[in-house]
Amino acid sequence: MPDFFPTFKRVRLLALRKGSGDHGRADVHRDEEEPGKVNTLGTSMMDGLDGELPHIARRISFAAAAKAPVERFGAHAHTRCWRNLRLLSSAGTTYNRDYQAEASDAEQRPMATVFTRRDGTIRHFWSSELILAPMEPGQSPRHVDFMWPLWAVLDRTPGGRGDDWYPRLAYDGQDHRVDPPGR
Repeated sequence: MPDFFPTFKRVRLLALRKGSGDHGRADVHRDEEEPGKVNTLGTSMMDGLDGELPHIARRISFAAAAKAPVERFGAHAHTRCWRNLRLLSSAGTTYNRDYQAEASDAEQRPMATVFTRRDGTIRHFWSSELILAPMEPGQSPRHVDFMWPLWAVLDRTPGGRGDDWYPRLAYDGQDHRVDPPGR
């Protein structure tokens, strides 16, 4: 991780979990039937953050880490036209387990983590550990929503995010991918 701090004293890493294509609350965290399936919710968050990263990068280093091999993560990023996200793989490391992004049963958890570098030493500063706290009945996890553009907008409307809708990779035959200018 030292090479990830080229000019900044702090860095935020977002550990993404494998996910389910199902948008229901019951199994958005785990997909035993189709391991390695794309994480729809994490994808939605990264879709929004990718456009903000030129601004964010003026203040901090930022990366998204996934347990998937970086080649597979990169291939998914390409299909989404992510141009600004720094992608890291935690495969073959204890990073996810060490920073609460993996449960004892190997279930992956989304976790935002901040590290700092002081006097040449990298230290853990903060993590979105609210995911480990009990939720209210009918409430979905909201521990990373503070940095998720979609929920930041919907939560400020009269109907809020609702309780039966989740983002999808594409809508009604509409392909999400839009080739950016110059490609």
